[in-house]
Amino acid sequence: MNDEDYVKRYYAASNTISRWWHPESCSPRENPFLPFREIFAQEATDAVAAGAPGGKSILDAGTGDGRLLQRLVQTHAGRICALDISREMLVLAKTRHPESAEVEFVCGDVEQLPFKDHAFELAFCIQTMVHLPRPDIAMLELARVVVPAGKLILDITNRNAASVFRYLRGFKSFLSFLNATLRFLALYFPLGAMKGAGGPWRQYSLKEIAGIASLCDLETLEQMTYGGRKPIYTLMVFRKRTQDVT
Repeated sequence: MNDEDYVKRYYAASNTISRWWHPESCSPRENPFLPFREIFAQEATDAVAAGAPGGKSILDAGTGDGRLLQRLVQTHAGRICALDISREMLVLAKTRHPESAEVEFVCGDVEQLPFKDHAFELAFCIQTMVHLPRPDIAMLELARVVVPAGKLILDITNRNAASVFRYLRGFKSFLSFLNATLRFLALYFPLGAMKGAGGPWRQYSLKEIAGIASLCDLETLEQMTYGGRKPIYTLMVFRKRTQDVT
């Protein structure tokens, strides 16, 4: 039986993702993806800039340890809601950004957002779509909570076999690559529960995401790629059409 929700259950469990998903950390112990730290940092900076001026209400869906939230607090005025399926990651985000009238922390699933329609003028979903079993449902939910003419900014991992070699070139030696890979697998699949889960992440083509976006009444404003001529990631900026999502 195909267990599409395994990855989400993994994220929600204790002592899992909070041990290793710190993509802007300089510590090899905290960040198995250290060779790509600059890409993650640049993408987060570009995402926040693309959302400016931001409006009065902002959603950071899949906030993780709060790295995007940190930039939003510094550059955007108004109410900010940070959502994540992992309570431990929310604790880390709270530690970096103490809860206040401007920042609200919510434990929830991007595929089932606990918000009313048109609750936000701007929404982000960075390094999260890649792990969702049903990206169409997630985008529909994100579009639902954004006001007409509001922005949704998300990224995808490209379905591009050549991008694998970009990952390999990021490591200085085979030993460092092997070490990072073994650590990643040991942390991500501690019991070998990958079977039936669809793999650790899901890659999408731009055509697929654009097709889903059109069904969600989203129009593409901008695309930015990362990782060279054969990009690993694409950052996509959408505007919700004035017609409501049905």
